[in-house]
Amino acid sequence: MLETLSILGISLLLLGIAIWAFVRHRRKVQAATSAITSQPPQAPIKSDQAIPQTRTEAAPAAPTPIPAPAPAIRQAEPSLAPAVTANTERVPEDSVLRRHYQAAKLAEKEALTNPYPTDSVLRRHYAAAHGADSAPGRIGENRPTRTVAESCPPPTLAVAAEPGIPQDSVLRRHFLARLANQIESELPVKPSDSVLRRHYETIVAQKLQQYLARMQSA
Repeated sequence: MLETLSILGISLLLLGIAIWAFVRHRRKVQAATSAITSQPPQAPIKSDQAIPQTRTEAAPAAPTPIPAPAPAIRQAEPSLAPAVTANTERVPEDSVLRRHYQAAKLAEKEALTNPYPTDSVLRRHYAAAHGADSAPGRIGENRPTRTVAESCPPPTLAVAAEPGIPQDSVLRRHFLARLANQIESELPVKPSDSVLRRHYETIVAQKLQQYLARMQSA
């Protein structure tokens, strides 16, 4: 019985302490809340009462220095003396290379003095219109001189003794092919460059047309 009473007394004591602590804490909270609400609100600061800012007078800017005029640069006058270009090209000593060189020079000169169209149809029309009159003379004048070993006159064409051009298509084709080969044997070696080769073929065609015209007129 005494133990029960002692336990009950301790429980009541703890309960009382808890109630006292709760009441005390609540009073502190109420006191803090009342202290905050009792302070008067601060009036907002008007723009008229703002702290005047001190103006800093800007220092006068320094005068901009005027740059001195640049000295006039005198351009060099072009020299009126004609430019002298040294001819550094050398003719090859080898006979085959020399023939190629001479054929290239001949075709280059022909391209400047008598340019031919690159199109095959236009080239044929151009050769037919101009090749019979003016081209053979210019080709003979512009042909490079040959060496002593090559200066012997070319052999006469073997087909000159034939009565005329064959009428049969097969014989005519063989006749023209053989005649073209004999004409090419009188000229330098056929160049490998495409432009020079076109000029070379044009010269062969002109000579072939001239020979056929002489045969028909005979």
